[in-house]
Amino acid sequence: MAMVDADWSVTNSTLVIDYIGDDHLRFGGSTPSYATVAEFHKWLQDKSDDPTWAGNDELQISTLNPSSRSTDQIITLINGYTITDAAAEHLYAGSIIQTDDDSIWDGIVNYGNSDVTIQIHQDGAVLTDDWWNLTGGGGLNADTNKRVSQVGG
Repeated sequence: MAMVDADWSVTNSTLVIDYIGDDHLRFGGSTPSYATVAEFHKWLQDKSDDPTWAGNDELQISTLNPSSRSTDQIITLINGYTITDAAAEHLYAGSIIQTDDDSIWDGIVNYGNSDVTIQIHQDGAVLTDDWWNLTGGGGLNADTNKRVSQVGG
């Protein structure tokens, strides 16, 4: 998938980058979009060299640079920019580092088979929402034959 420009916003007064497109299918969305962290970085850099801002983004040439790239899988948000939880759920294939390295959205890759069960812990608690496993094209792992499930606790 690729970045869908209309599904994202950047607000310079708060330095927040947000996903504003359709939610995952299970939560009522009809056409959610997803992008790799490399595509996300390229999109931010494209916006940050525009002569003026327009639409849902306030990035342009006179604003601070929002991101730097270590590799195609490691992007750091700089100059105070952050992403929302919704934005993190619509990015894959890498990690986003923000808040002076104090907050990292890690990309997870599982090389196991379809019988593998994955538990994801955040701040000491098991996550109960497995939005990444949605079927029918609405998640990042929509092939039920290769799907992993999350165990709540």
